[in-house]
Amino acid sequence: MAEHDAHDSAEHELAEHDVSDHGAPEHGDSEHSAIDEDSATATATARRPQVQKTRRKTGPIKQMIGIVVFGMMGIGLGYGILKLVKPKAEIIMSIDAQVATWWGSAKSMIGKGSEPTAAPNTVAKQNPPPAANPPAPPAPLTPPPIALQPPVTVPPVTAPPPAPVVTTPPPTPVQPPPAPPESLTAHPIPAAELETALAGARSAMAAAEDTIKPNVFFALCDLGHAVALVENPQIPPARALKQTAASVLRAAAKPANRELLGTYSHQWLFSGKRPADKTGVLLVGRVDDMGTTQTRVGELTTARVVVIGKAEQTPITVLTRDKPTYRVGDTVAILGSIVDDPAKSLPWYSGTEPKLVLSGLSQRLGDK
Repeated sequence: MAEHDAHDSAEHELAEHDVSDHGAPEHGDSEHSAIDEDSATATATARRPQVQKTRRKTGPIKQMIGIVVFGMMGIGLGYGILKLVKPKAEIIMSIDAQVATWWGSAKSMIGKGSEPTAAPNTVAKQNPPPAANPPAPPAPLTPPPIALQPPVTVPPVTAPPPAPVVTTPPPTPVQPPPAPPESLTAHPIPAAELETALAGARSAMAAAEDTIKPNVFFALCDLGHAVALVENPQIPPARALKQTAASVLRAAAKPANRELLGTYSHQWLFSGKRPADKTGVLLVGRVDDMGTTQTRVGELTTARVVVIGKAEQTPITVLTRDKPTYRVGDTVAILGSIVDDPAKSLPWYSGTEPKLVLSGLSQRLGDK
């Protein structure tokens, strides 16, 4: 661009010189105008090599100065950007060293550019002189030693042991409830009849204020017959009624009534005046002997009880399904049912006793 401007300026100066020397052409003198144009063309042609020669002498110097100036500006701008970005220290040191080298080369080139040179392109081809004190090369980056971890030993994956086979035991078969024991007699007493006999005995005792009178004794005998022969005595209704009857027996057999009860029971058992349809009894006596016997209706406890009272003391056999609460030598009160000729009346009985008592409730009597 500078070379083109210099060329245009030189041509403009030559044109002005020709116009001032020869003046403006006149239309009337065509020959003179043609001669002047030829002269001007010859003069411009003669001077053009001199302009071109002058341009070759001054062009490389300006170009070198422009290259150096704009190069330094680019280097400074790049250096400033690096300072703002703040790269690693090793990169900055390398760039500083390179800039110092370039700066020394530029100054030497500028100093030599003012001197005449044999050829315009020899300066660009010369190698820059080495710097007086070149910076030491940056130390090589040595990575910090890496601590090697011992290899991790992964235990082998083992399959879990097979789960134990759970053997479900076969369901326990539901046993049907045991059949109620066979009744001691062919004609058991329903629970409703036991409830009626219990109410009559409690009413009679309440009227006599817990003293023993014949009517009270007969009511207690009816209670004994029902409680001894009640149907299914293990089921809840009969069991609850028997518990209530036990409390009535304790109240009747208190010490003040025992001797009179013994006299009544002896007459009722052995006098022969008892009606045949009246089989219930309340007896009071002393246990003389005890044992067990196996029968078709199950194991029964046998006891030999001597009836006490003012009359003659006579023993009688008592059979019971319940576990007795008394022992030999104890005084007991028993609610039961009288069985005459048991070998005929009781199919399961194999003894020889002429008479016995089936016990439904018994109470061991102490001092109170």
